[in-house]
Amino acid sequence: SGYELGLYRDPYRGSVPLVSGEIAEDFSYYLSKSEQIPSAVMLGVLVRGRTTGDTFIEAAGGLMIQIMPGADEKIISVIESSVNQAPHTTTLIREGARPVDLLRRALGDLDFEILEERPVAFACSCSYERAVSLISSIDPTELETMLREDRGAAMTCHFCNATYHIDEPTMKEMLRSEVPTSG
Repeated sequence: SGYELGLYRDPYRGSVPLVSGEIAEDFSYYLSKSEQIPSAVMLGVLVRGRTTGDTFIEAAGGLMIQIMPGADEKIISVIESSVNQAPHTTTLIREGARPVDLLRRALGDLDFEILEERPVAFACSCSYERAVSLISSIDPTELETMLREDRGAAMTCHFCNATYHIDEPTMKEMLRSEVPTSG
């Protein structure tokens, strides 16, 4: 959801040692060891202007392949071999590779079907209404404490950084409502 209330418990944190310093390799290792999901990760960032001091990211891309339980060992072997033999993802991006080209490099001769294509966009689905809904799910005792101590609440979306302020009358209405709460 992108929201963190910090009221229920500490967030889960998994950690594994860095194995190479390359984010794709380290992320793949983390998924394999901590989450126990065998994965191949390819990432690249094309940075321009380093010599002129006008540095900017021209393009970035990547893909993540996760092995499903019961996958055929031959298929896993083909993917491992293809990913290990592929040029660095930044090189592919520099050469104009599209997402389907990255996928083809990673999957070798394996067949695949593209189910949907859509442009990548920065978009957040947060809203004042969603913030109110999340706050209203807090235990009524916590809501009363927030009202008493802060006369309202503020919630920041950790995706887009928008902050929503829920005023005292709105919080009092939450406490009066018959809506079941969870927490």
